[in-house]
Amino acid sequence: MDLDELQEETQKFTAKLNEIRRNRNYYLIERDQVQQFYEIVREETVKTEAHIRNIDSQMEKMQDTHRADIRIYLQKVIHLEYEHANNVDSVQKGGEKDRSAEEVNHIKKKAELKKQKLQLKEMLKQEEAEKEEAIATVKGNLVKELAKQREEFVKNHNELLHTYETRLQDLRDDLELRRKMEIHEIEERKNSHINDLLQNFEKAFTEMRNYYNSITKDNVALINSLNEEIEDLKGKHAKNEKDMEEIEQKNIALSEPLE
Repeated sequence: MDLDELQEETQKFTAKLNEIRRNRNYYLIERDQVQQFYEIVREETVKTEAHIRNIDSQMEKMQDTHRADIRIYLQKVIHLEYEHANNVDSVQKGGEKDRSAEEVNHIKKKAELKKQKLQLKEMLKQEEAEKEEAIATVKGNLVKELAKQREEFVKNHNELLHTYETRLQDLRDDLELRRKMEIHEIEERKNSHINDLLQNFEKAFTEMRNYYNSITKDNVALINSLNEEIEDLKGKHAKNEKDMEEIEQKNIALSEPLE
């Protein structure tokens, strides 16, 4: 790839990177919204649980109040029975007629108190049933709402997870394609470099061979010329020896007359 193609590829990958960053910011905003929804639901759940605890405490207070009322009524009954006993004594002392009337009055009051006690028990049972029904309704609504929120959260989570996995796979595919292209470029540059080295080697080898051939040729010519000179020297040496023999013979021939 030349410089223009590389710049074009760089611009494409820069645009893809910007798009990925925008998508990432969008998904971060969505994640913050989901987190905010989760916090709101959790706060509402905490408030509902606090409301339920308040209702439970109110019911306990009502039960305590009811028990206190029962104790008060029992004390009143005991007090009335005590007064009745005193009245019985006074009636017995005062006369049989007043005693009978007081006994009848006591029986009426006792019956009324028992009736009031039964009514209070019935009212307490009704209130307890109503409170339990209301608590069960609130709990059911909370369970439904939590289940709905959980389903929405799981759905959004799965969608986000699928989207991010898809984008991650796309990025991996792009990076794998880029890696293959870079490996192909490197192989092409390597092959081109190898071819250049081979050509340079062939050129250097040819120049070296021609150089050594020229040196060998010059050496052969020098050797031939030296051989010729040696042959000339040998001929000259033989001629000189022959001349020396002739000179010696002449010297011998000249030395005899001198003697």
